[in-house]
Amino acid sequence: MKKIISVLFIILLAFSFVGCSKYVSSYSAVMLISSQDSDSAKMSFSTFKGTRVYSLRCGDEDGELEYEAELEEGEATVYIDQDGEKVELFKIGAGEKVSSSVDVHRGIVYIIIETTEKCKNGSFEFDIDD
Repeated sequence: MKKIISVLFIILLAFSFVGCSKYVSSYSAVMLISSQDSDSAKMSFSTFKGTRVYSLRCGDEDGELEYEAELEEGEATVYIDQDGEKVELFKIGAGEKVSSSVDVHRGIVYIIIETTEKCKNGSFEFDIDD
């Protein structure tokens, strides 16, 4: 019996570490549509408040992160972390549209979208071109 409990404990412990990330998503949203693959992510919503994190991969070479965002109401700040430091990428406010790019190094690129207030009718799109 002790052997079975020990095995179950080890399995439970192993699964508790699956999907661990440096950043955690925590948000409330209405009509949130989100998609992600290894080098791109999209999010659009009717309402959103909180933090959404995407983990993208820049391939074998350095590349460029292209991004677009628009927001009807509220304010959001988008951060990027690639070398262990969370750096502001851009802020977007009510009625604004943002479109630009930034150089990124090969490896994992974290995109962190944060709001402190309820935002309405927004969309964010990120794509790594390497």
